[in-house]
Amino acid sequence: MGNLSEHFDRDIFACKCGGCRGELKISLTLVGILEDVWSKFNQPVLVKRAYVCDQIEIEEPGPKRNYHGSGKALDITLPDVGLLPEVFRYLETFPEISGLGYDPDNSYIHLDLREKEPVKWLYQRREEKPLTAELRARYSLGSEVSADRSKKSVTIDIPVEI
Repeated sequence: MGNLSEHFDRDIFACKCGGCRGELKISLTLVGILEDVWSKFNQPVLVKRAYVCDQIEIEEPGPKRNYHGSGKALDITLPDVGLLPEVFRYLETFPEISGLGYDPDNSYIHLDLREKEPVKWLYQRREEKPLTAELRARYSLGSEVSADRSKKSVTIDIPVEI
């Protein structure tokens, strides 16, 4: 039993840089989605990357002020990585998720709660490619699944201190 939800402890979502003493910000909506995935697929959901502090964002290449730095993004995988295409399709049904990417080479799914128009992509050799019908077919992602965004639930973001 976790101290944040049934299966998740706070430390899973905390920054791992070692310099910030485990700062933590996480959207409880994301935690709820992970619990849902765990239940649906009867598999532990493994968090590969969650919150990153300001120092990590400065040092890492790529976009600054990304959703990991605000506690609104996760990179996840499962022990059975063969289920990831099915998990991706399931995550497409959540109206709260507006950023969704799949990296078949490194076996993880990125999900975030961006405030912009929903976007889906596939990582190929560490480069984001828009998720086309061709890529969906190549990586067994099936036809596009659209969430009913008119039924979006309320998201409450609570910074959690460890």
